[in-house]
Amino acid sequence: MPAGHVRVGYARASTVRQSLDTQLDSLRAAGVPRTFAEKISPRAVTRPELDRAVSLAREIRAAGPAVTLIVHEHKRLGRGIGLEFASSTDLASRCRTVASSVASRRPSG
Repeated sequence: MPAGHVRVGYARASTVRQSLDTQLDSLRAAGVPRTFAEKISPRAVTRPELDRAVSLAREIRAAGPAVTLIVHEHKRLGRGIGLEFASSTDLASRCRTVASSVASRRPSG
């Protein structure tokens, strides 16, 4: 990432029984300094932690630095939320995933 570029992470599990560990590990491995995480249904209309992540990103962006929202996989944003997210903020164009890049760095076997 170029200097002055800030990464904000978001992790989501669909149920309280599911672990966020893999997502959080991949975001840490990608060097994401601040991650918001929640266990909430993909059908939920509101996502408090995603809202907090977007709010922080907007605050940072308003101060000048470029911001990228980092997720383990796009599907972590949930069903339908991507369309609302894309229409409500220019962050959607800077949303990146880390699952494939982290997986390729893991030793095999």
